[in-house]
Amino acid sequence: ANLSRAEFRVCLMLSKGLSVKGVVEELGTSEATVRSHLRSIYQKTDAHGMAELLYLMLSKDAQAAPPQVRSA
Repeated sequence: ANLSRAEFRVCLMLSKGLSVKGVVEELGTSEATVRSHLRSIYQKTDAHGMAELLYLMLSKDAQAAPPQVRSA
């Protein structure tokens, strides 16, 4: 999905079960920043919400092809 490093970290933390607030605490950033990353992630992955994003990340097809991460 060509995610930035920050977007990839958010996805990784969400896939491990953290909530948005948990990601905020873990990264030491604002909730607005995490939500901004989520909007960008949704757009890049064509996901329409958190449940769909998590499904896409955890599905067998997603695991077969590692995500592309670009430098921020």
